[in-house]
Amino acid sequence: MALARPRFSRLRVRCRALLLLLCAAAATPVSYAAEVRDLRLWRAPDHTRLVFDLSGGVEYKLFTLDAPERVVIDIADSSLATRLGDIEFEDSPITGLRSATRDGGLLRVVIDLNTKTQPKSFTLEPNAEQGHRLVVDLYDSSDERVATALSVQDGSERDKPERAPNRVASNVAPPSGERRDIVVAIS
Repeated sequence: MALARPRFSRLRVRCRALLLLLCAAAATPVSYAAEVRDLRLWRAPDHTRLVFDLSGGVEYKLFTLDAPERVVIDIADSSLATRLGDIEFEDSPITGLRSATRDGGLLRVVIDLNTKTQPKSFTLEPNAEQGHRLVVDLYDSSDERVATALSVQDGSERDKPERAPNRVASNVAPPSGERRDIVVAIS
């Protein structure tokens, strides 16, 4: 019987250790898969680009809302570690940025717009200089792009250079009985 008692006490110690480990795990705050560390914005001629610098890879969902125009980005299992209010929106369709963390660690970023845009998004893996990134391009509405394309096309038609006239090579007959070399130009 003396041999059975130490096993029972080892089993009891293991159960208590497992119970303590489970309690500690339950008391630990929720950790997020990634955090948004920084946000950069710049304006190109035909679109505005937002780059979210992330601490790791993310899953996200992007959709638009009307009246007023907004782009919504839901980033799963993430938190925000930067301030969105420090970004300047001049010369862009963006009027404001808001964020909130929802139940389950979902980070929602709302981009308020003053005009309709066509959003495109993609993620980038880390490279030598940057970590994980989520890139959101807000393309100007098609009406504005069509007007710009038409004005460029009108200007290009007016400025067409004149074409040089085709010239016929002179026909010079070789002296009688001599051979003549023929040169063919290929363009």
